[in-house]
Amino acid sequence: GRVTVTERFQRRNGSLGSRIAVLHDRYERGPNGWLLATRRYEQLD
Repeated sequence: GRVTVTERFQRRNGSLGSRIAVLHDRYERGPNGWLLATRRYEQLD
């Protein structure tokens, strides 16, 4: 799976920041259902 996220944050000095990233997830089916196997974080900006 893949999802685009926008993060907004406040730095220690008080200034604001943001970033856009994509999470690339891979799932595996286990005995009790689907599990997140790996997640890769790709920052776009």
